[in-house]
Amino acid sequence: MSETTIPSGEPTTTPVEPTTEVTTPTEEKSVSYDSHRKLLGEKKRLAEQLTESLAKNAKNDQEKNEAEEKRLKDNEEWKTYAEKKEQEANEARAKLTETTSQIADAKKLDAFLNTLDAKIDRKYWGFIDTDSIVTNPESGEIDEMSVAKAVEAFKANYAEIIQYPGKTTGLPNESPKPGTSTLTYDEWTKLPVKEMKARQAEVMANDRA
Repeated sequence: MSETTIPSGEPTTTPVEPTTEVTTPTEEKSVSYDSHRKLLGEKKRLAEQLTESLAKNAKNDQEKNEAEEKRLKDNEEWKTYAEKKEQEANEARAKLTETTSQIADAKKLDAFLNTLDAKIDRKYWGFIDTDSIVTNPESGEIDEMSVAKAVEAFKANYAEIIQYPGKTTGLPNESPKPGTSTLTYDEWTKLPVKEMKARQAEVMANDRA
């Protein structure tokens, strides 16, 4: 509002119209386009971040899976290696046990033959009951009393196959005559123990034929 002077000398006020800024359609379109571009840019940025995050997670998962597969593979190989070593150890223990048993049986047999003080054909050594001969588990020494018992039992059961020095042993009276039986020594060794004992005279007769 401005003041003016009239002839009477009194000031008068002239109203001034307010000014209003008017936005043209072109300007509105420009603002809307810029906002749209910013929105698209933001969506693109977020999409790229999401894609990058998914790719990173996928890579981490793959690395974890590969590490787990390697761990399982290593464990499986270790398991196979451990089983192989255990098998080798068992075989070694079994061989040692067998060797130890053979040495012990040889010592028992030697003690038996020395106590018997007579000769027994090697092929009849299977009749010697070495299991009844006792050894000291700590020292490995042979128990002489158990040897003496084994010798007496052998004499009672197999006297006909014992060859004493200076004496000729014969077959029992009930033994078949040489050549009357077709039982061979190999066949005889395959018979049950009880039958072997019952038919030992046959094989001895054929052996002397």
